[in-house]
Amino acid sequence: CAMLAARGLFVVRFDNRDCGLSTKLDGATVDVDEVIRAALMEEPVPSVPYTLREMAADAVALLDHLGVARAHVLGASMGGMIAQHVAIDPPGRTASLISVMSQPGDPTVGQPTPEAAAALLTPPPPDREGYIAHSTTWQICQSLRYRSDELSRRNAARDCDRSFYPEGGPRQRAAIYASGNRDEGLSALSVPTLVIHGLDDT
Repeated sequence: CAMLAARGLFVVRFDNRDCGLSTKLDGATVDVDEVIRAALMEEPVPSVPYTLREMAADAVALLDHLGVARAHVLGASMGGMIAQHVAIDPPGRTASLISVMSQPGDPTVGQPTPEAAAALLTPPPPDREGYIAHSTTWQICQSLRYRSDELSRRNAARDCDRSFYPEGGPRQRAAIYASGNRDEGLSALSVPTLVIHGLDDT
């Protein structure tokens, strides 16, 4: 972000709802396992506290607040899915789309390996030291060449000290699986688009 700003770009970075320093939906419950099961079986998905489309509307509302009519939109992982929604609707707000280590909501592609799913879906320990120690298990999704226990622990400590809120994770995962397939909307895009995905990302 600092490098982009140094090149004269106005960089907007924010926390999505239910994480970081953004709004938390304390007490909102969801059966994330049932949502995932229904989505993968292509059955009607149970009600969820919010969807990716609503999270994309948060991003657009922030652009409105800042007076930004059109933006280059970049998102990673769930953020990539939100960025895809921003590019699809409303039209005309996205100058370009960059989707990083993400997927289009199609249950037949981009799903994690069983090992990666287990690492991503296992709740982290509720204490700071346990959370930091547990962070190395997430390396299953990272580069074989550049992964580092020291880096994982340092990032986990930084994130934990800024905002430790594991309750948001299940609601965000439910939003991902409840939001459906974006293939049709993405195929209709006419904005410059870049997809970045590492070969080691499981």
